[in-house]
Amino acid sequence: MPELNADTLQELEEKHGSVVATFVLTQMPEGAAPESIKRDWLGVALPVRRDGLGQGGAAYDDFLRQGETVVNDSPVSVTVTEAVHALAEAGKERSAAFWAAYNLGVFSVLTFRIHEGLLEPVAPNQP
Repeated sequence: MPELNADTLQELEEKHGSVVATFVLTQMPEGAAPESIKRDWLGVALPVRRDGLGQGGAAYDDFLRQGETVVNDSPVSVTVTEAVHALAEAGKERSAAFWAAYNLGVFSVLTFRIHEGLLEPVAPNQP
């Protein structure tokens, strides 16, 4: 799994846009991962890039206008690179290693559902 260095962050921004929100899971996400791995997502702050909102669900501009959590089944995508980094930073090394082992690549994403957590906009000048 690529490191989360300045070059990687620049590549992610070019491919997926800037970070526009933070997503914190408050319930275990759906999916085929083992329950213990899914449980480790709880409370971890994940950066959401512009392309991570609105894919068949909540539009980016609607999200900014609302400025609050949207409660529905809309997808929220997070880059695997940043998700694995967030897990490791939160002390969830076992789960970080689980996802890193898939070697999904720097541009791959994991998709959660808005109703699984809290989605909050970041200030425009925050990374």
